[in-house]
Amino acid sequence: MMSINERWFDVSRGTPALSEWDALIGPFYDADAAALALGTCPRLLPRERLIETRTSDGHCLYPAWQFQDRALYSEIVELKRQLAPATEDGWTIAWWMKVRRRELNNFSVYSWIRAARGLDIPLDLARAFVAETEGVPSARRTRRRTGPPDVRP
Repeated sequence: MMSINERWFDVSRGTPALSEWDALIGPFYDADAAALALGTCPRLLPRERLIETRTSDGHCLYPAWQFQDRALYSEIVELKRQLAPATEDGWTIAWWMKVRRRELNNFSVYSWIRAARGLDIPLDLARAFVAETEGVPSARRTRRRTGPPDVRP
């Protein structure tokens, strides 16, 4: 049986644009590996709590860094919930969690949480992100899409 670390899914598959996204927000688990990480089966994955990305060929992938000790980081679940009014898109949420921010002394939100620096500032950043989208026509808000955004990371 493969270990969970051997189950990482290579989202890039030789495509340079995807390789950059994989480097920024990966590695990824497929549904089987995500289920293994949580000690469940793929059909019982708590998808409403997971950051789920979908590739252009229809594969659902889950950033591996949201898993910890057969559970999900509760802080990441809470931030995903806070971001829901602004976006349902897993690629956007994953990027938001992994980009370095000057407000966090050049840490990403994920690194900040992992270093146990508290949730207050990341929650403020999430609320600001949501506020920035208020008044934006719903057609321009980011919804679920297939494949990473067309912009460079």
